[in-house]
Amino acid sequence: MEYATTRRQFDHEYATEWRRERDWLKERGFTPTFIRILPGGIERYKYRKTEKLFDALAEFYREVDAERSWKAAERKMSGAAVTKKLSLKDLVKMGHVTISAEDLREILADIEDGDNDGDNAVVGTPLLPEDDTI
Repeated sequence: MEYATTRRQFDHEYATEWRRERDWLKERGFTPTFIRILPGGIERYKYRKTEKLFDALAEFYREVDAERSWKAAERKMSGAAVTKKLSLKDLVKMGHVTISAEDLREILADIEDGDNDGDNAVVGTPLLPEDDTI
């Protein structure tokens, strides 16, 4: 592999095109060394490489990663709630709801008898009569 040799061996500035990153850096007192306009009107912000800059960028990307993790978890949870309807029996088996065996038998009996008006049957969130123990 051949490398082009120039006087300048590496880029002395950190570059970003992401405006959110630029705004975050600006809020913390970092100003670009210069701004280059790329084809298509994209702005590239260049910052002098310093330890302080990279410490700040590490903090920024920790926040971004945490945000992405939360969004992924929210998508997973909302997808699960939408794609799988859970009965009270399912929730009890999974340990999300604690209910006495007597109350569970009563609820299941009501459902079997056709009393399925929604006050005992569950889709997503358990709704039990006030006298039941959760």
